[in-house]
Amino acid sequence: MSFLNASLIIGLLAAAIPVVLHLISRREPERRVFPAVRFLTQRIEANRSRLKVRRWLLLALRAGLLALLAIALAQPQMHHAASATWLTIGLLIMIGVALLLLGAWALVRGVAPPIRWGLLAAGVAMLLGALTWGGAVWAGSERLNVSDTAPAAIAIVIDNSPRTGYQHDQQTVLQQMQETARWLVSRYPRDSQIAIIDRSARPASYSLDSAAAARAIDRIEPRQLLDPLPARIEAAVRLVRSSDLDRRAVFVLSDASRQSWMPESAPDAASVLPPLLAEEPPVALQIVDLHAPPADTATALENRRLGLPQLADTTPAREVPVPLSIKVHVEQTQPIPVRGELQLYEQSQSLPVVRDGAVVLPPLRTVDRTAGEAAAGSPAELFLTLPPLPPGTHHGRVRLSGTDALPVDDVRYLSVTVRPPARLLILTQDTPAANLLARVLNAEFAPDDPRAEFAIQRMSPEQFSAAALENLDAIAWLDPNPPQLSTAAGEALLEWIRGGGNLFMALGAATTAAAEDGSPPAGGDSLRQTLFPLRRVWRVPEGTFLELTRPSHPINRVLSDLPGGVPWNRFPIYRYWQVEPVPSDAVLARFAGTQHAALVERPLDAGRVVWMTTPMVPSSQHAMASWNELFIAADYWPAFLLTRQIFDYVGNRDVGTFNVTVGEPVTVPLLEENRSTERLQMFAAESPPVPVPVNDGLAMVGVPQRAGNYWLRGVEPAIGFAVNLDESVTRLETIAPALFDDLLGVDNYDLVTDRASILAAEGRHSEARPLYAQAMLLVLALFVLEQVLSNRFYGSAGGSLGLPSRRRIEGIG
Repeated sequence: MSFLNASLIIGLLAAAIPVVLHLISRREPERRVFPAVRFLTQRIEANRSRLKVRRWLLLALRAGLLALLAIALAQPQMHHAASATWLTIGLLIMIGVALLLLGAWALVRGVAPPIRWGLLAAGVAMLLGALTWGGAVWAGSERLNVSDTAPAAIAIVIDNSPRTGYQHDQQTVLQQMQETARWLVSRYPRDSQIAIIDRSARPASYSLDSAAAARAIDRIEPRQLLDPLPARIEAAVRLVRSSDLDRRAVFVLSDASRQSWMPESAPDAASVLPPLLAEEPPVALQIVDLHAPPADTATALENRRLGLPQLADTTPAREVPVPLSIKVHVEQTQPIPVRGELQLYEQSQSLPVVRDGAVVLPPLRTVDRTAGEAAAGSPAELFLTLPPLPPGTHHGRVRLSGTDALPVDDVRYLSVTVRPPARLLILTQDTPAANLLARVLNAEFAPDDPRAEFAIQRMSPEQFSAAALENLDAIAWLDPNPPQLSTAAGEALLEWIRGGGNLFMALGAATTAAAEDGSPPAGGDSLRQTLFPLRRVWRVPEGTFLELTRPSHPINRVLSDLPGGVPWNRFPIYRYWQVEPVPSDAVLARFAGTQHAALVERPLDAGRVVWMTTPMVPSSQHAMASWNELFIAADYWPAFLLTRQIFDYVGNRDVGTFNVTVGEPVTVPLLEENRSTERLQMFAAESPPVPVPVNDGLAMVGVPQRAGNYWLRGVEPAIGFAVNLDESVTRLETIAPALFDDLLGVDNYDLVTDRASILAAEGRHSEARPLYAQAMLLVLALFVLEQVLSNRFYGSAGGSLGLPSRRRIEGIG
């Protein structure tokens, strides 16, 4: 049990006061010689006036006791702003009562008239002044609502992130939040305005009634697509502040995780809260910390968390195994064994499908297993391998064996698309350079090998014609210059690009010769103006190097995500072409220390052109060395990887998003033969199928809200993609309590952990200050005083009335 006003328990000590006084007041009877009847009669007359005073004083004391008891039971309250005034009035009343008591004592004892009447007059004046002042303050004060019965505008913000699925003591954190939210709703009258707000993007609004609010609480589940928590708090504060009710409060039920309060995706999300909370009218904000406490040091926060799978290639060649790696993070300080398995869904022409209202997925089989050991700060890295796969889209997942307290991050999903070889034409007079590029793109496979990623043709620019453009995905023009093409070939090339073709050009020495020897603009002015926006060659004797400027671009993404970055400064560049970009161009890389573009993409209607303004593939070590050392250094893996990324991009091998995180927009490309399809149907494990429109050969999926594998049916074979939770979403790191001051502002909130602290904080923020405890203490004090005075007055009452007491009779000698 608990006490609303624990200070009243101190009053129990007063129960011993009458006993103590009784023991102190006991005296041995005095022995007197029995006096004459005349002496007894004179004594009765002398004490008659004193007895009257004593009776009236006790009557007033008892009447005041009953009146004060009635006031106390009415539970008086005062406005917090007037607390000092009422305290002063209370002190004046107590002084007035004390003066009256002194005056009565003086009257009984027969003290000199000026003293006793002065004390009585001062007491009456003090009481009248205090009562008059109190009446004036009461008449002019604001009306106060009784906190337990007045309606209120409240908003309950529930931080239903995926972490709230963490289970401890046979209860998840979300279930604990729901219990607390239902208790909060039950505390307020039915005519209150109650809003239940979660981390979704739904507008904040009031429920119809308390029952609707309780149903809304029961429907809340952990969400994976989340709005920033500070934004939801802002919406809650603005909602309750717009209410006409006098009482306004916002309760935030959260696990106090760093990711909720300081999200990496929105680091400044909380900056608006301190000034908002400082505005008028005031809103009482309580942060209810309900994070899962560690059971003990051995099993503290026992959660194994999978990182995102890292695939060596998301669009591999057919019949080629694909390695992947994935990290396993744990919270335990002692190393623990972890075991993971790679599972693949079988390809099926009839599945997924809906049967009896449920989505039936293709069979799932395990293709690889591995194990490792992980500890806090030392994750285990598991290496798995996808088997050789036929053409099509393949879905799978990596799963940790066993269970833990938070199962949502024990599974990660993946999708790979095995495409037919991209058809690439290499235009160059430099046969060694073409051969080297072919080896870079197809590794050990021959160009005509069905397992090769590129079906490569070679051709000199002079042989190029419109007929060569049939059935091409991309063209690589190495060391180009316009005179190498005829006017008709140049116009055909431009038309092909504008129709959706992709061209890559690596500028070099031949381009320099063509520009410096004053040759006529063969190939057509349009070709030169569109594909050769050149200014001059720059020479940097000490060398410069590449700097990636758009890390999220498909060409740069893999290089930008590498741990530790790429040491481009180890691959100096001595000569390069300066080009003249237009506003529509995307500069993907620059030369360090300059504003000169190194890698540029220019869209041309449905197609695009990508320039490298220095040679990429050397025809010989000597020729390349005068321009750069990209492929000359001992370990030229960055140049190798950059070349692969460029040709995956221009060859349409990585167009689309096959592996994304929750909240990222998804577009999936269709093969050429399926581009006429207008609509697909999307299937997932935990949701009914939904239609997906197709626009210009791209399935416009939108933003997925849950992790999992997704199938797009309507073409054969079915295509799809995989969605994962971001790694940071399920980190269990909590925020330091002191940081709430920076996020919310000092004195703008209360940090509480249980129902008792919620009630205490609610009382601190109330405008009313209850006086029930103080009034009951005064009642107790008057009761004790009444007992003391009655014992003192009536202890010799028999003798005063002329009736001899037993003690006196026994004392006759």
